[in-house]
Amino acid sequence: KEPMRGYPQLRVGSMLKGRIVDIRNTWFAFNGTVPHMALPFRGTRMSIVYFSRRGWQRIRTEVVEQLEELDFRLPRDSLPDVGGKPGAAVAAAPAPAEPPQEPEEVDEV
Repeated sequence: KEPMRGYPQLRVGSMLKGRIVDIRNTWFAFNGTVPHMALPFRGTRMSIVYFSRRGWQRIRTEVVEQLEELDFRLPRDSLPDVGGKPGAAVAAAPAPAEPPQEPEEVDEV
């Protein structure tokens, strides 16, 4: 079998230790550079995927405010000053309706 692009030690169809995370109606952040997959599902699924690049902390104040209005959460400690307060633009971001659930351990990914 062919190696996975970027992971020569892994072969397509390999068994890996992983975990299942229920992401319905909730935010879930993970390192997308690590191999991952989606399990089969029924219905409609929408995902918003975004990533950052070097220097993202220099984001303009108005962009931070626009992201806040869309309920995006940015790391507070690394944001520019807004209204004289570091990270003030996202400090008021609402908490998730339900706390995240502990992921279920599985042996296959």
